[in-house]
Amino acid sequence: ETAQAIGRYAHKQRIPLSWNPSIYLCELGARKLKSVLDACKILILNKEEAQALSGTNKQTPALLRELHKLVPLVVITDGPLGADAFDGQEHWHITPADVPVVEPTGAGDSFASAFVSARLLGKDVPTSLLWGAAQANSVIQYYGATHVLLTRKQIGKQLKGAGKVTLV
Repeated sequence: ETAQAIGRYAHKQRIPLSWNPSIYLCELGARKLKSVLDACKILILNKEEAQALSGTNKQTPALLRELHKLVPLVVITDGPLGADAFDGQEHWHITPADVPVVEPTGAGDSFASAFVSARLLGKDVPTSLLWGAAQANSVIQYYGATHVLLTRKQIGKQLKGAGKVTLV
């Protein structure tokens, strides 16, 4: 109910919303979450959440196209396989750098926060994917979800080694 109320308020006030819903919310389905999705400009979720929200077991390219009908920019993360983004015209994939994984907790949330930060700063989608990967790469190398969150300056220094973005 809280998410729906926020969605209605954001939509009415024309406040752009980015959303990284949890699996239990995604399992409610897109119809039940319409008020949030109507206000949403960026939807970031992992593959399992995307499948739950869409009510299908489709693979990432089909999920991106389906969820794009609801939200202008969709990003689907898939752990060590990277992430994909789709804006209705272009589909990008980022393959993350191979870094030692101590603990994956917080990788998705840190990726999402850095991706949205980059977009708020006017960065394009490929650069935003690199920002997300740089932040997630940092977090997974330590115990704890927020132990080593990078600053904007630190992210800038990590971009070249964060991963490889390709147009699909």
